[in-house]
Amino acid sequence: MLVKGARIRRDGYGRSTPVEELLVGDQIFDPLIDRNVEIVDILSRTIRFAEKGHSLRAAFWPLRFGPFALGPQMPQEVVHVSPGQTIFSVVRENGLTVLEQFSASELARQSSSIQTCVMHEVEYIAIFTELPQIMSANGLLLQSYSYAALYSGGPQCGLLNQDDDRCSWDAV
Repeated sequence: MLVKGARIRRDGYGRSTPVEELLVGDQIFDPLIDRNVEIVDILSRTIRFAEKGHSLRAAFWPLRFGPFALGPQMPQEVVHVSPGQTIFSVVRENGLTVLEQFSASELARQSSSIQTCVMHEVEYIAIFTELPQIMSANGLLLQSYSYAALYSGGPQCGLLNQDDDRCSWDAV
């Protein structure tokens, strides 16, 4: 999931919009298939890291990807994501371009350019498309959430439907 300020690419010309300004029905650009896809839902959840006499573990804080943390133009500007956000890294091997898939926390363990952000509160924003799609946030390639997850009761949605902060963070 994303944090406010991440700019989501809207078309093949590079135009972008802050994630917090996107609406259901808006189009985002999937650079892998080179076409726009429709946002079918947007969910957000504010997490308070010290509340009700307990503190949540630091492993749940957003991760900061600095400019070029994953290579040229990836990302172009700082972007903050949840630890479980699926991120793609472009690798060129033997003349082929391959996308490698990681969670943000996996990448953070491999790079000093990715840092944990200590915050008292964060609002995570999840973008849902009909199928999981690749989207660009400040040049960082991320995966949207599948529309089917809204109805399957899977962990991606279970996190957003909890009434308190005692939730599974495996999917974040």
